[in-house]
Amino acid sequence: MRFLIDTNVLFAAIAFPGGVSGKALSLCLAYGNEIVIPEYVKDELKETIERKFPNKSGLVMPFLGSLGHIELRNSALGEADETPALRDSKDMPILRAAIASRSDYILTGDLDFLESGLTKPTPIHPSSYLKNPF
Repeated sequence: MRFLIDTNVLFAAIAFPGGVSGKALSLCLAYGNEIVIPEYVKDELKETIERKFPNKSGLVMPFLGSLGHIELRNSALGEADETPALRDSKDMPILRAAIASRSDYILTGDLDFLESGLTKPTPIHPSSYLKNPF
């Protein structure tokens, strides 16, 4: 399976490594799933960690490097009119990346994704994934 990992999950995994997001990400990797991290998410993660936890900013690149992920360049994303609408327009680059990368799931804590009704890719919360990993 292919999982696009949303910024909020990566942020929580770095800021709180023993928390739900960190455990879900570790389990996702342990099951041999492919991990997709779009350039947009990577940039947003670096900026968010620098702003909220500047003492952890040096951990971002080594952490991402340890995931053995597929990186998706912003230039590979489809046009906005090719994707369903979401409540928060800021989530559209992530949805476009999930579609462009043919991800099966979006591992996210974002309610706009979780309540969107999307089925392909399917949004899944880290705690839900921990209860039923695959």
